[in-house]
Amino acid sequence: MLRVLPVELSCYASEEEIVRAIKPFIAKYFPVEAQKPHKFAVLYEARANIGIDRTKIIDAVAKSVPSPHKVDLSHPDIHIVVQIVKTVCLIGLVEKYKELAKFNVRQLTSSKS
Repeated sequence: MLRVLPVELSCYASEEEIVRAIKPFIAKYFPVEAQKPHKFAVLYEARANIGIDRTKIIDAVAKSVPSPHKVDLSHPDIHIVVQIVKTVCLIGLVEKYKELAKFNVRQLTSSKS
């Protein structure tokens, strides 16, 4: 095992299904009346699937987040991770994703020389 994938929900890998499935997920983590709005980024990765347009999925996920929260690709508080493997879409939410070496176990456990 090299990498731990943060998965909280899964659905069929199509734009319509992803938009439908992500609504309760977004409502849970990005409330409309948040005291402190989050800065977020959408990370997309696809394996063994060339039929889905990357930009459409990223735009659909980003647009489903309510307006007090902002996209920040440089310094996000939260990453929404969208992984597509064949016909399955896996979605998770993580903090400090890049700081934790994208959850790569080998890099996290290796000694820094």
